[in-house]
Amino acid sequence: MQKIKRHIGGARWDALARAWIVPIYAVDRVRAIMKEVFGIDDSIPEERELRTVKCTFHDGVEKVRGAVILYGKCIARATGRDSDAYPGDDVVIESGDIMSGGSARFWKSIVMPGTVAILKNVPYCLLEQNSSPRGIAIEILEDGEGEE
Repeated sequence: MQKIKRHIGGARWDALARAWIVPIYAVDRVRAIMKEVFGIDDSIPEERELRTVKCTFHDGVEKVRGAVILYGKCIARATGRDSDAYPGDDVVIESGDIMSGGSARFWKSIVMPGTVAILKNVPYCLLEQNSSPRGIAIEILEDGEGEE
């Protein structure tokens, strides 16, 4: 959201509404920034634009003091060394494990090697724009696959 603050004059955060307020003339630019940063904007995507993705983590992935994010979906989020880790919305850990670790000061969110995660509602434009991250196999599933 730093980009919105730096690029849109008059943009401000409304804490009560929990939303950014921007001048009407800047809405198109804000949507462009949202697509650039998040891969999606606030317009409702058509059903065919969303995909289900199977991610196989051949290598483990760790994020110090933060969540492991892939295609805008939270694969593992810890809040401390001993907090354990949890997947975010639209994510199912099919096999393998996610956990917390590290030290008290430099805790980590960890996806263990061999973990398979199913990501629902991934904007297709994100899959087109980004290559597969190193050590992670990506498979776009057909409708109905990954539904257990």
